[in-house]
Amino acid sequence: MFGTIQIDEVMFLAAVSGMQTSASELVSGIETFPDYQSDSQTITQYKEQYDTLKKALTNYQNLLVRDLAMIRQAGEALVETDNQLLK
Repeated sequence: MFGTIQIDEVMFLAAVSGMQTSASELVSGIETFPDYQSDSQTITQYKEQYDTLKKALTNYQNLLVRDLAMIRQAGEALVETDNQLLK
């Protein structure tokens, strides 16, 4: 009448691993704004906004990596609990 409910370890770890790969590549494609001298106020503001955005994305990436590590740990704990309950 009742089935077994448990986490699919392979699917879970594959999903988390994929997310970790994406997270690690998040900022890798963003290059540093070229450093050159200019009197253009527009370019100066653009560079400041570019640097602010890059910093925000780097902070987001760090949070994402930390969160995914905690999600992986939670999943591993669930797998361990499931295995103990099945005994």
